[in-house]
Amino acid sequence: RSHDQSLDLDLDLAEQQNDTNTVFYVQYAHARLASIRRKVEAEGGAPEIDLAALATDISEPLHSSEKRLVKRLGDFPIVIAEAAERRQPHRLFHYAQDLASDVAKFYRDCRVAGDEIPADVTARRLATCDAARSVLKLNLQLVGVSAPDRM
Repeated sequence: RSHDQSLDLDLDLAEQQNDTNTVFYVQYAHARLASIRRKVEAEGGAPEIDLAALATDISEPLHSSEKRLVKRLGDFPIVIAEAAERRQPHRLFHYAQDLASDVAKFYRDCRVAGDEIPADVTARRLATCDAARSVLKLNLQLVGVSAPDRM
C-alpha cells in the first residue's frame, strides 16, 4: 500500500480478543514470551546467558522453528529501514504478525526449560525468547500499541 491510500477499519474485528484480531495476536505473542521468562525464573532462576558463547558454541543443532525465529529476528533492522525509506509503516505490523506466527511455532516445537533440557539449550532458547519479546515490544511501540506482559 502507498502511504497516501485510505484504510478501511473493521471495528468489530478490532474488538475481538482472539487470533483473528492481528493486534491481539501480536500482543499475545509478547505476553507468552514474558510468561516463559517468568516461568523459568520461578523454577529456579534463569541460567546466565553468555551471548558471545551462544553465538560460537552451539552444542545441539537448532530446531527448524528456532532457526526460523532467529532468522526473522535478524530481519528486523532491514524492515525498519525499508518502512522508513518507503514511508510504509504497515510493513512494521506485517513483520510483527510474521514474528508472532514464528513465536507460536517455536512455542509449539521447542521446550525452553525442564529437567530434560540441557542448561546451554535453555540459555540459548531463553535468549531467543528475550530477543523476540524485545523486538515485538519495540515494534508494537512504533505503531502506538501496548505490549502487555500478561493477558
